[in-house]
Amino acid sequence: MTRKDLEANLGRKMYLRLFDGEEITGILHKTNEERYNDIQFAFKAELLFLSDEAGNCMTSLFRVSHIQNYRTLR
Repeated sequence: MTRKDLEANLGRKMYLRLFDGEEITGILHKTNEERYNDIQFAFKAELLFLSDEAGNCMTSLFRVSHIQNYRTLR
């Protein structure tokens, strides 16, 4: 799994398992997306997060290296 693989799935519903065993599901986003420009200045562009269907952030920010396993749900 590489950053390129994950970035190809931006905007899609994903299942992720993080390094601490947490399993999360939601729509994959990057912090530098225009829709989320209120947080892009505070964090580097390489951080990811998941949102719900309405676009509300529902997870903490994480790096690609924090992901152990992922699956695209749609």
